Amino acid sequence: MRKIGLAVVVTALILVACGRQVTFPQYAQNGGLPSGFMSVRFTVAAPFAYSTYDYIVVFNTTGNGITPLPNGGAQENYAGFSDAIVVAGNASGAVNAVPVQFVFSSGAPGTVPAVYPLTVPGQDITFNSNSNASGTQFEVEFKRAIFSNLVSPTPGATPTPTPKPGATPTPPPSWLANCFVTSEGTTGSAFGGSGNTNYQPVDSLGQGGAADNTYVFTPPLDTTIAFNQTYEAENDVAPTQSAVIQSCEFQNTP
Repeated sequence: MRKIGLAVVVTALILVACGRQVTFPQYAQNGGLPSGFMSVRFTVAAPFAYSTYDYIVVFNTTGNGITPLPNGGAQENYAGFSDAIVVAGNASGAVNAVPVQFVFSSGAPGTVPAVYPLTVPGQDITFNSNSNASGTQFEVEFKRAIFSNLVSPTPGATPTPTPKPGATPTPPPSWLANCFVTSEGTTGSAFGGSGNTNYQPVDSLGQGGAADNTYVFTPPLDTTIAFNQTYEAENDVAPTQSAVIQSCEFQNTP
């Protein structure tokens, strides 16, 4: 398998800090999200180039407080990777949004994780590949619970995405995230890493783009409240406009 949206009107508060605009809460453009759902709108400077890049929203749902950073400047940052949504093209030209989990075969922090797709009911994730009608933004709505099951691989064996015994029914309420553009990848392969051509970062929300190691995702995504928060990219350092991230907007209904 290849690579891969609040209900109550309130006063909008806009904060500008560290190059990011944060707004919350407000109506979702699609009319509102169901309870238990989150959405993300990912916007780039020119139409998406799915034959060259993958577009990934990386989440840290573990509650450990580590912002996921791109591989180039953060070899020891993989403890900030837990789950993601990978938007990518396939051989037939179709574009899909696939929820994945990062799996650490050795269980050791700092090791490069493999990227494994999650099998979820169709009603739990919806994808709009052209949400701004300009070819430069997509939107994914998903049920937060799809990231509940934690993969527990057997040391030395090929990781298998199965529920971890004793896993909590929902991830911790405070999530961190980042948005990446990467080279094309294949699920089941490692994310970035030395000598690996899969999912090599090309841009991120941080000042350093693909090599950023300083970005702090703030405020976090508090899944217990309704919000609409937009995180503007801090720089324009990607090699092509199709890889230049402009913003990622997150919405939530508890």
